[in-house]
Amino acid sequence: MRDSPISRLLPFGLMLVALVVHLRLGLLPDGPLTTRTLLDTDSYTRLLRVWQLWSGGGWYDNTIQRLGAPEGMPLHWTRPLDLLIMAPAALAVVLGAGAGAALWWSAMLVCPVLHALSCLAAVWAARALWPRDVAWAAGVMLLAQPLALSYGAVGRADHHVLIQLLCLLSLGALLRAARDPGARAMAAWAGGFAGLAYWVGPEALLVFMPAMAALGLLYVTDAAGGRGMAAQGLRAALGFAGAILLALAVDVAPGQWLRPESDRVSIVALALGLGLAFVFGGVLVLGQGGWRRRLLAGAGLSALAVAGLALAFPGFYRASLAIDDPLMVQVLGQIREMQPIAFWRAGGIADVLTDLGGALFALAVVPLALARAGRGGEARALVVALLTLAATVAAAIWALRFVVEFAGVAAVGGAGAFVLVARAVRALSAPARGAALVLTALALTVLAPVFGTALQDEAPESAADCPVAPLAAFLQGLRPGPAAADDPIVLTDNINLTPRLAVETAFRFVGGPYHRGIGAMADTAGVFAATDDAAARSLLEKRQVALVVLCSRGPGLRSARPETLGARLEQGRVPGFLSRVELPAELAASYLIFSTPSPSATRR
Repeated sequence: MRDSPISRLLPFGLMLVALVVHLRLGLLPDGPLTTRTLLDTDSYTRLLRVWQLWSGGGWYDNTIQRLGAPEGMPLHWTRPLDLLIMAPAALAVVLGAGAGAALWWSAMLVCPVLHALSCLAAVWAARALWPRDVAWAAGVMLLAQPLALSYGAVGRADHHVLIQLLCLLSLGALLRAARDPGARAMAAWAGGFAGLAYWVGPEALLVFMPAMAALGLLYVTDAAGGRGMAAQGLRAALGFAGAILLALAVDVAPGQWLRPESDRVSIVALALGLGLAFVFGGVLVLGQGGWRRRLLAGAGLSALAVAGLALAFPGFYRASLAIDDPLMVQVLGQIREMQPIAFWRAGGIADVLTDLGGALFALAVVPLALARAGRGGEARALVVALLTLAATVAAAIWALRFVVEFAGVAAVGGAGAFVLVARAVRALSAPARGAALVLTALALTVLAPVFGTALQDEAPESAADCPVAPLAAFLQGLRPGPAAADDPIVLTDNINLTPRLAVETAFRFVGGPYHRGIGAMADTAGVFAATDDAAARSLLEKRQVALVVLCSRGPGLRSARPETLGARLEQGRVPGFLSRVELPAELAASYLIFSTPSPSATRR
């Protein structure tokens, strides 16, 4: 297809469209711009974290003081997204805005901007595979992908979209490095962007590792001896290791540089980058010759690298999924983004179409294009895209949270549908060709999720009826004024409510849905599961709890057994160490609140 001047402007028009779409959605009657609310638990926690740093918290302090009370709740998050939220807020403060409002609006708008940039990055990455006049479709696909659009929405301060942006930049650079062995800088940039993405979250490995495996496969099968692909792999590995070194220097306290952590950037990631460099550097020395010799060298060196990593860091391959605690598993089971796309159940196909959308077409487009590509640079780039696509779609089906990584890769590959369709209909009349391309565009964007929604037998389950706004208003009425370090502590059975309540009220909270806060979770569950009043009271005193809040209509950390404290409270059997708090009618329909002998929740 012919390159045209207007195609150079299309990606920037796409960014504008993406921002307009997000703003329009945010201004719906129940949208976050209308209701002045963030969209999810993590966004409120991110706001707490950023405000704590802004207010003088330590750079290396990853403990949220208003959760996990009284000692605070540790998190595994890193600082890049914090800085992206704080930078425009700091500019707004210089121009006269209040710090609280500036941080709020920056958190509200950061993800739409990152999503728009991701659409642009998808177009750039797609240009390594497809003509410029086709590559813009990658941005449209990513804009229209349902879950990617949701993660990038106004009102969500979430690091997944930043990971997606950096992974797309890494993929685009690596596609160019595979296509042209002389593009040495692209290989290093690919590794560097992947390292920055890992700094934000280990999910970046879902894109980077399959792409590196593809370079290894190309090294083995290269008729020219594979040296070019091995060298590109070495450059990418060193770029990754260099970015991880930067992340360690900036985001990890010097005394913790040698501490292995699987859920955030640490020496484990540096070892992984050096292990990749060991493999690709080793085959440059030992793996020259026929494809069998190259295969043996690559397999042997890879086995040595994996064995070394496994000995030094057992379970390193599990990354952020290294969670075994039964209570945390129970909590994760209540979080939709941690669930699989259950295509094997009745209605599962509808879920696949709804959650993956038109990006599914990439599963057919990339293999078809590879079958026609021969053995040149175009074929090498398509091999990288194919392996990355296969890995990310498997991850997306395994857990919804990984759809964001799949959506970016699939948008890059799926844009090639226009090339295949144009070739298939080139003998038709101009109107027929135009109609075919329009239908292709619709299929890549809206038809799959719309069809999936139509196939669903029943409406999606509504959210648990634990309204946060009236509870926050009631608590703030008990204790008006700004938050302080010594605010009273609340224990609630629904730990997904606590970050927003911590932002909107002058209370601290015990629980929060984060795996590093398992101690606070265990104590919360222990209170509501207690059959011995002395044990429950001991835990409440340990946590210095002033108020106990129970949402009677939603899932929580409590047992259904009738003899437990949680069940007895719901039945109206209140032990002597708790006193029931009278609630307004709209709150009493959902909540039970009890005070303890701790210092008064209303005393300032």
